[in-house]
Amino acid sequence: MIRLDYSRLKSGHEDQGGQTLVFLAIVMFALVCFFALVINVGDRVTTKVEMQNAADAAVMAGGIWNARGMNMISILNVGMTECLAFIIFFKAFDKTYIATEIAIKANLAAAEAMIALGNLPYMQAIKVAGEIWKKCLEIVEKTSMKIAKQMNKIMKKLTKKNSGLWKVMKVLQQFERVVKHSTPIFGAYEANRIAELNGANPLVDVAGFTYTAILFPTDPVSGLPVKKGKFKDLCPPTTKGGPGYKNFLCWDSAMGMKIPLTPITVRSVFTTGWTLGFL
Repeated sequence: MIRLDYSRLKSGHEDQGGQTLVFLAIVMFALVCFFALVINVGDRVTTKVEMQNAADAAVMAGGIWNARGMNMISILNVGMTECLAFIIFFKAFDKTYIATEIAIKANLAAAEAMIALGNLPYMQAIKVAGEIWKKCLEIVEKTSMKIAKQMNKIMKKLTKKNSGLWKVMKVLQQFERVVKHSTPIFGAYEANRIAELNGANPLVDVAGFTYTAILFPTDPVSGLPVKKGKFKDLCPPTTKGGPGYKNFLCWDSAMGMKIPLTPITVRSVFTTGWTLGFL
């Protein structure tokens, strides 16, 4: 009996089945922690990538609006330059009209002199030429000069100080200021909208509108990164043109089209007619 009880007690200490259960529990706990870690890291990485994409998209959207605003200001500057070019052209037209009036009167006097000389012997040809020349001048005076006179009156009104084209230039300048300060606001709104579409969660609710963040790519108070210029800044592009003004200040392109042919360039009929008429 003593030996039997001793063997039973000894067998209880020699049984190792419980150690396996403990080891399995530790392994299962490690696996659970590992899976939790993998899922958490994956979720964090996914969120970070989504936020990075949202931030990139928001910056791109805001930058595009800033570029649009600056392009609009550039176009308005071209418009102001065009106005100045027309003012110079109209004033030159007035001087040309006055000079043409004097020239026609001088030519009429010369034609009358030719007609008077034609009364002399052997001067009939001069008389005929003088009459033809006088008739041509009278036709020009009754047609072209009348049209030019009306055009000159309109041009004088357009170039009058504080009216006409000058007023148009002031309006364009005021519109530039509006574009300068409003474009950053539109850029911020568009940046917020694009950020939300790319997975960003709204954080702020202002007046019923949700915002991911108050993102202003440019300060709306100072506006777009442009500076106020002076009137004389328009003079170089008006007289010399430039890359941004090539399609606007090229009178050949404005009055007619240059048709490139190999190996020469042919002007359109309208351009040639305008040039000859102006000369």
